Amino acid sequence: MPVTNTNTNMTNRTELKPSLSGVIQQLMDREMEANLVHAQFGKAINVPRNAGTSTATLRRWVELDPSTTVLQEGVVPDPKLLSQESVSIPLAAYGEYVKITDKLDYTALDKPMVDSVQLLSRMGARSLDLVVRGVLSAATNVLYANGKTSRTELTKDTDALTSKDVQKAVRLLERTNTRKINGDFIGILGPDTKYMLMNDPMWIDVAKYQDAAKLYNNEVGKLYGVRFVETSEASILEGAGASSADVAQTFIFGDQAYATTQLSGGGQPRIIVKPLGSAGAEDPQDQFGTVGYKVEGYGAAIINQTHLVCIESALLD
Repeated sequence: MPVTNTNTNMTNRTELKPSLSGVIQQLMDREMEANLVHAQFGKAINVPRNAGTSTATLRRWVELDPSTTVLQEGVVPDPKLLSQESVSIPLAAYGEYVKITDKLDYTALDKPMVDSVQLLSRMGARSLDLVVRGVLSAATNVLYANGKTSRTELTKDTDALTSKDVQKAVRLLERTNTRKINGDFIGILGPDTKYMLMNDPMWIDVAKYQDAAKLYNNEVGKLYGVRFVETSEASILEGAGASSADVAQTFIFGDQAYATTQLSGGGQPRIIVKPLGSAGAEDPQDQFGTVGYKVEGYGAAIINQTHLVCIESALLD
């Protein structure tokens, strides 16, 4: 005799409540945004969805040269010609997921769910940051510490990062009329290079800022007009210096130095939850679900090499 289920209040286990989906996405958005370091300063570029290309093209105006030509009465001067430069940005999709056992409750925002979303969000932020870091690492406007002229000359005994190198980088940016970001240039460094700068008497620790409400992610201090943010994912070129010394890259830049992309119409990173029972024959006993993140159409590119200085210095033991 067939058994009829008369319980009309049962929840389909393959569906996630819309209200819970929204809460989970908000949790991911907050967690990812708070953990972006390199990516937080890129000029945001929206790429049309379904554009049929894996590359975005950014066009920027070329600055006009100043003119001291005196206007002559009755003479119409020649016009200045506007021109643009194109920058290609490769687009790609990124994402990962974790498998969750049937002990997780998919009908409530319990601790395993929160932990999974937070872990994936932090990993996703670090992953996208590595994409941006890889682009910045190839900058052509390079300054070598201690007056050296090449990476292979850097030695760990004499060529660590100093405040003088920071001043030189600022000078290079000012020579090219690089615009500042909220009144200052930005620097991205790692724990080892931060250690070398904090002993300078001109270093202003972030705890001493007068306006601490407008901090960047991971901001640690300010020196000679550069606000520094720290990341454990700072670029290190292992064995690239003299006598196989490790070389650190510190990026100092202003406005419009580089760009990041996302697809328009929902191309931002999103969390994807597949509850128990959603895998069909692949999970015949409803033993697991998955939680993952995905971002589509993401890319980064330097859009103005003269607005970015990469300082290369040797790391001390």
